[in-house]
Amino acid sequence: MAQTLRDSIAQSSITLYDTLPKHGKPTVRNNGVNEWTILSTISLVIPSSSSTTHIPSSSSASSSLDTSRVLPISLGTGVKVLPFSRLPPLGDALHDSHAEIIARRGFIRWLIYQASLFAPSSSSCANASGEEVFLERRDGKFRLKEGIKVWMYVSMLPCGDASTLHTAAHQSQDEAAQWDDNVGAMPQASDSTTDNLASIPSDDGSPLHVNAVGPTVVRGRNGYTNYSTMRTKPGRPDSIPSISMSCSDKIASWSVLGLQGALLEELFEAVWLNGLVIGGVDTPKSWEGSQAEWEVRVRNEVERALWGRLESIQDHLPPPYTLHKPAIHFTVVPFPHSKSAIQSSLPPSSPDPAPSPLSLSYIPSLSSQPKSTHKVKAGKPKPKPEIIANGTILSFVWKPPGKELMKEKGRSRISKFEILRAYEGLSTLLAESLIAGYQGEGNGQGQTSLTDNCHSTLTYCARKHRPGSRYQLAKTILRGHITPLSSTGTFTSLEQYGQVWTTDIDVDSEDGPALQLPIPPFRGWLVSGKEYEEFTSSGALRRG
Repeated sequence: MAQTLRDSIAQSSITLYDTLPKHGKPTVRNNGVNEWTILSTISLVIPSSSSTTHIPSSSSASSSLDTSRVLPISLGTGVKVLPFSRLPPLGDALHDSHAEIIARRGFIRWLIYQASLFAPSSSSCANASGEEVFLERRDGKFRLKEGIKVWMYVSMLPCGDASTLHTAAHQSQDEAAQWDDNVGAMPQASDSTTDNLASIPSDDGSPLHVNAVGPTVVRGRNGYTNYSTMRTKPGRPDSIPSISMSCSDKIASWSVLGLQGALLEELFEAVWLNGLVIGGVDTPKSWEGSQAEWEVRVRNEVERALWGRLESIQDHLPPPYTLHKPAIHFTVVPFPHSKSAIQSSLPPSSPDPAPSPLSLSYIPSLSSQPKSTHKVKAGKPKPKPEIIANGTILSFVWKPPGKELMKEKGRSRISKFEILRAYEGLSTLLAESLIAGYQGEGNGQGQTSLTDNCHSTLTYCARKHRPGSRYQLAKTILRGHITPLSSTGTFTSLEQYGQVWTTDIDVDSEDGPALQLPIPPFRGWLVSGKEYEEFTSSGALRRG
């Protein structure tokens, strides 16, 4: 890849971040502690020959800026996650506020918004401002126009498996000692596995271990010298545990399932991540090789974490789902609010910087009009970033058990609840267009079923788990069949959170008997379960 495009993706992301107000960004606390955060964006890389109406199918996204432009469409910052006790049953608070997850959820909102511009019934008013439309519709489903690529930028390595080597090499002995009591409990590499891997030195010269056994889910950096391991957030040992899987695990799942998610399966083709640009890959002091050699080693680890550990199922996924292998590139463009940038600017006597408790979500093309207005209007207000604290808009507090819907002003536009409402708003737009077409042809058939499908009687869970969903089948091949057994009392450890999962998955074959699939590589994935998705867009709980 040409360096200009790699660094342009990073620079355009940081430039967009710089345009946002200071409120919600890292600051210096009253006690003198400096804050830091992580930045992530999802950007389109668009061939210069593209237009708002057509991109030639023969064009390809070049790696040179002479033939491409970079357009960040969703930005997120943050490092926080909600504990199990604060999971919202109505989907009105964000469980995971890590930067990469916020950027991806913003991308889902952007897809819905773009489709609303494309809808025939909205073309005369919704796109009066002449916004670019990057989607096309074929065979009843939306997709990105030919030649457009999707890239993610992250200011540091994603938490979890992709950053295990880098973390181990940069940790001080004091930091590593916080997990020493737990290292012995981790599965070790089998001889056959170790023989196939190059030895990787840690910061103290000891070998890293490979998790080649069992359905292990590890809390944070517990057993930080093991890799190919699913991990939960947060990483700090003194934090309240959660059941949120690491960003490495989630990005890896997008390599199989796409960025669009289960909710959009009916209206969108799968949208794949073409590549990641990652910052903050510093060479450790103990490394005796060159910077280039270190980057090769880290890149190999990231590739293994984000798609290499899923290769066992790549020939068993139901079309259109398949294992995509996003390109991995590193950038030296500095993010000024990264931990390393803040740390390097402080005097030696300064206290260690701390992660910001706030997150930002910014979708430049999405207006700041009231969330209840899902039809896009001309002359929309200028978009504003959302400042998120503890899963909700700053100054609004979610209160357990959460059976009363959070006030509209307190809900993020990227929460499950608001994404469901936006999705149903889009469905209504599309249904109205079809109904108008039927009526113009003197045909009223189908109107009832179309409008019924748009209303709020179906739960978020029901819309994600449609009969015959190939998305859900692909997810089952990835994870196995999972039945969560909810934790009781205070959630203090992963062992408290019971799950029943199976590895025996049969898939009907058109050419013969059912096929026995490989053991799901992400077996043991922690899920909140159906009880946290049984809400409707009207705010009703439909639990059995």
